[in-house]
Amino acid sequence: MAEISAAELSQEGGAVERRPAAWRGRRWLLLGVVVAVAALLGLLYYGLQRGPSADVGGVVPLNRPAPDFTVKTLDGHTLRLSDLRGRTVVLNVWGSWCVPCQQESTELNRAYGQYQHQNVIFVGLAWNDEEDQVRKFVQQYGVAYPVGLDTDGHIAIDLGITGVPETFLIDTSGQLKEKWVGPITADRLSELLTPLVR
Repeated sequence: MAEISAAELSQEGGAVERRPAAWRGRRWLLLGVVVAVAALLGLLYYGLQRGPSADVGGVVPLNRPAPDFTVKTLDGHTLRLSDLRGRTVVLNVWGSWCVPCQQESTELNRAYGQYQHQNVIFVGLAWNDEEDQVRKFVQQYGVAYPVGLDTDGHIAIDLGITGVPETFLIDTSGQLKEKWVGPITADRLSELLTPLVR
């Protein structure tokens, strides 16, 4: 039987001692991955419970009360959704970092121009965004209607967004009627608003 030298025994002992430390590091990584996957599945489940979804360029009927919220607009005013009862609300959820939102802004401005003297109010809600970036966006794309910040994403999640941009239509009694998934055109928005505007 071959003898094992003291140096070999020391090396083997060192390797055995290092394995548990390396495994502990991997355990934390594995735990982190499991927690992240569980959180993602929980968010997906929550989103599915908020209502049906549609492909980009589709309408999702909602027909439920709009969750009330209060935001500070970029011009310093306080906007509370329930204060807008009696008017049809076009609520556009977007982000300055979102390329389709940039393309959509021209269409929303055009629709706003068509409806600004009717019983319709447009509200922009910047989702998970920074105020300075939102201000740059509003200035660059000439957004003329009020814009509020949803910095923690809570309002948009309560609405049931699945991504940005999404446009929610709220009737005069405060009911979420439907949402348009993805960028919307002025013509399509006009078609959706026709039954809601009196």
